[in-house]
Amino acid sequence: MPSPRADRPHMPGGYLAGATSAPGERMPWRRVEELLVTSRNYWVCTTRPDGRPHTAPVWGVWLYARFLFSTGRGSRKAKNIAKNPNVAVHVEAIGEAVTIEGRAEEIDDDAALSRFVEAYNPKYSWDFTLESLRSLGVVYDVRPRVCLSFTEDLAETATRWTFD
Repeated sequence: MPSPRADRPHMPGGYLAGATSAPGERMPWRRVEELLVTSRNYWVCTTRPDGRPHTAPVWGVWLYARFLFSTGRGSRKAKNIAKNPNVAVHVEAIGEAVTIEGRAEEIDDDAALSRFVEAYNPKYSWDFTLESLRSLGVVYDVRPRVCLSFTEDLAETATRWTFD
């Protein structure tokens, strides 16, 4: 997959205007993607029907430039996504921030679910099968529209990655 386009996010006050490196140079896409692949815990942010935010930790996998995760069909996340599929997902990493924003869509295709199981089970020492996965809940595929990344050296590393 080609890398998404890199530019600087807008920050009021011109804080990023003094950056001496190009967007994505000091925290390149390969590092962002490494964090998306190797993170153990992810925070999924959804919106309740009354507009209040909801954030919950999940396990998931980054495959083919998408984030996939499972949850119970009756969970607050699933109920929120049914009403508003726009989500944000943040990796759990010390000193490095990566957040994707996109749209969550339910996966019901056996081939796609099998790829999820094949990536998920060894990562988490789990034993999902297609049957157990289907009976326990739902798998969502989050297609990112934008990704924001930075380190503590914000002015030099803040990057907005835009997907086609």
